[in-house]
Amino acid sequence: MRSISRGIAIAAAFGVATCVLALPMMSPAGAVGSTVTKTKLSVSPNAPIAGQTVTFSAKIVPSVAGAVPTGSVTFTVDLVAQAPVSVTPSTKTPGDGAATINETWTAVGSHSVTAHYNGDATYATSTSLAVPVTVSPEPTTVAVTSSLAPSVVGQSIKLYAKISEKYKTPAPTGTVTFTINGVAQSPVVVGSSHGTLKISTLTHGNHNVTAQYNGDSNHLASTSAIFVQTVN
Repeated sequence: MRSISRGIAIAAAFGVATCVLALPMMSPAGAVGSTVTKTKLSVSPNAPIAGQTVTFSAKIVPSVAGAVPTGSVTFTVDLVAQAPVSVTPSTKTPGDGAATINETWTAVGSHSVTAHYNGDATYATSTSLAVPVTVSPEPTTVAVTSSLAPSVVGQSIKLYAKISEKYKTPAPTGTVTFTINGVAQSPVVVGSSHGTLKISTLTHGNHNVTAQYNGDSNHLASTSAIFVQTVN
């Protein structure tokens, strides 16, 4: 740190006395230190599906042993800077700093995330490499039920296909195709995670029913187990 000298001259009637005060040069507000750091960014899970929460973890590694880095980290998601996150001591690697952020993408697509350490009074700033993230469609399951089982010949019934998925955001859309005794019916539109087929032409006996959810841009297709509709 450099200093400047300021002279204060005091004049008297019979001579001059000079007093020199050395005052330190103050660092600019918010200035960061010079000790080099490296910011490393990891993601978990590294292959997320639509609706799943993803955690990004930044680790600030000092180039020399010393105090734990403080300050904040700014994560940038798809070129949009997020609110700074405070740095705390790492619970995994003593001496390092850590910061995390959670992100949830509800649609399939590709993304890019970086982490920038903003430095503190001791440590210099540093930026991680970009981490690519690809969000995949969510798996689904389908189950068939009936509004009336057993039913009687000529009676109108509704067959329901319930589509289930783990994260429930977004809800499945698209169509469901019911198959009765090996014959595919016309697809029905999915609403509120259900597809419904109304039918009154089933003959006497047992009828094997399956439902295939045909998927959408964020959900994978799936097929139910066989449901037996008995008609008396």
